[in-house]
Amino acid sequence: HNEKIDVVNTLLAYLSDNSSIVRTFVMQAFADIAKTDEELRLSLRDHISELAATGTPAMKARGRKLLAEFKG
Repeated sequence: HNEKIDVVNTLLAYLSDNSSIVRTFVMQAFADIAKTDEELRLSLRDHISELAATGTPAMKARGRKLLAEFKG
């Protein structure tokens, strides 16, 4: 579990990257981790939700798709 937390912390650092492609990749990685880690799921879903609300149009679309997977 500590390794996943290290990965999440590294990914969080990438959220300050200027590239929306990098930030979109982080959203996808958060979703992938959340699928396998119940303890991190809510926190990661919240990060995805915030990125989907504030990102580029492409990030918003990707975020909606990823968030729909949480409901499905």
